Amino acid sequence: MDNNFRKTLKPDYFLIFLNILIVIFYSFIFSAILTFSKNLFLRHFSIIFTILFIYFLAYFPGIYTSDPADQVAQATTSNIEDWQTPFHTLTFLVVLKIFKHIGFYVLIQIIISSILFAWITSKFKIKEIFIVLFFLFPLTSIFLINAWKDVPWTLSLIWFSFLVYFSYKENKINLLAFIISLSFIMLFRYNGIILVPLLLVLMALLFKGKIIKEVIAISISLVFIYFISNFFFYNVLNVKRTELTYSKDFLIISHYVVNNYPFEKKDREIIEGIMPLDKIKERYNCLTVNTLFWGHPYFNIEKSRKYKDEIRRMLFNLIFSDFSTFLESILCSSSYIYNPNQPFNFTNYRSDSYVEFNVKKAKLFMDSKLPP
Repeated sequence: MDNNFRKTLKPDYFLIFLNILIVIFYSFIFSAILTFSKNLFLRHFSIIFTILFIYFLAYFPGIYTSDPADQVAQATTSNIEDWQTPFHTLTFLVVLKIFKHIGFYVLIQIIISSILFAWITSKFKIKEIFIVLFFLFPLTSIFLINAWKDVPWTLSLIWFSFLVYFSYKENKINLLAFIISLSFIMLFRYNGIILVPLLLVLMALLFKGKIIKEVIAISISLVFIYFISNFFFYNVLNVKRTELTYSKDFLIISHYVVNNYPFEKKDREIIEGIMPLDKIKERYNCLTVNTLFWGHPYFNIEKSRKYKDEIRRMLFNLIFSDFSTFLESILCSSSYIYNPNQPFNFTNYRSDSYVEFNVKKAKLFMDSKLPP
């Protein structure tokens, strides 16, 4: 066996000892929780929060990839754009204004997550061992300490789902809870506004028309919230409108490029006008658009905006002409869920590099326009 290979196989006794200490620490914490907490909800909350809090400390002050890092920059300079949903950016602004440190954002998020999941698990009287295993699974906890907009959006969707279940089971409707959960689903992601009407229809069908008045009341409230929030974002906060580029569409089309799909001449010219085919093949990663073109000189953002409608038309044609390649790209883009070995952005998940932006943007707090 090669000597260098032998060295790589040599056990790191310090890490082994550290892992033993972590196991002992977890055992002590959970033993204390199970011994002293008689209330099931509080016991489950304590277990979930303890695990998430340790992950939070390990990745302090939480995981900030390019999108949330840019939103933090917008919040601190009072120069907000709607590339990401203004509502999510506003949550950063509020947290920074009150607590003056971005670490509180993820801390508040894990507190809310712990409350939500403890409510669900205590209702179902789930055994503590299954709760521990679920939250010790890295993808669960890493997701929940991420400052990404999809985290509160997913939590809102989970909240709504179990509200429906418990409302049906207990035969009572909490209108305020439904309005808040659906408002979050609508405001944390742009495509949430498409999902909300479908959820309301499914809700009405599930209850077999018994809650038509409640569904109408919720719908009117959501319409009111939508227009009021948009007025607030664009007329009070002066959020800057940005043009759509349909970057996800181009990412899927790039999957066809990598697979050497025979594009029509017109479509090939549009793609090459946005980005050369050889560069697409060189930089393509089905998991993220960041490595493909953002920030690279050979990506023509102006043409991507100019041809955004043609790009969408092209994608629909490709889906109908070669659905298997489309399905392959979707499965690949979500593979980090079922294959933890996928690199994704995990290389950036280090406590000393929790933000992924340039030096100028890293000086967030030096030029902050937030009131003292």
